[in-house]
Amino acid sequence: MDINENLIAKLKQSNEILRETYTNSHRHKDTIRQKTTITATVIRQMQSWNPDQIKHFLSGRKVAGTDGSVNQTNGEPPHVLYFFQALAKTTDGIEKWESDIYVPLIEERDEETPAKRRSYILAKLELESAKKLMEEEDIGIMLMDGALYHYRIDALKSGKR
Repeated sequence: MDINENLIAKLKQSNEILRETYTNSHRHKDTIRQKTTITATVIRQMQSWNPDQIKHFLSGRKVAGTDGSVNQTNGEPPHVLYFFQALAKTTDGIEKWESDIYVPLIEERDEETPAKRRSYILAKLELESAKKLMEEEDIGIMLMDGALYHYRIDALKSGKR
């Protein structure tokens, strides 16, 4: 396959910049920990468990996880369609799906941006699929995508949503 030499040079240059930027990030871990300790943040190192310890902890319950996705048609808001799906699934294959669509031209909200609406719908669907799975299956560990705090922000119950 023929590749232009200029493209190869730009890729190499980009690679070097990325390496320089991100190879030092792990060295700042101690500095970050010191700053968070000063602000009264508690850092706990979790102990790694071997498979037997996990099995004992679960006591026959299941491990599950949830994640969601959003896709959109071409165009600029409000002239787009957003498609949402969320899946909660156990390690033995039990699935709960939730889906929705957002059409900004139809569903204009008071002072709510399409980005906020997208975040709300996606977080809500992830929570709904996880909740349905937990109600129907004996879940010992539920893995969620991202920080739990984002659900508090993005899926907060309010009269507007």
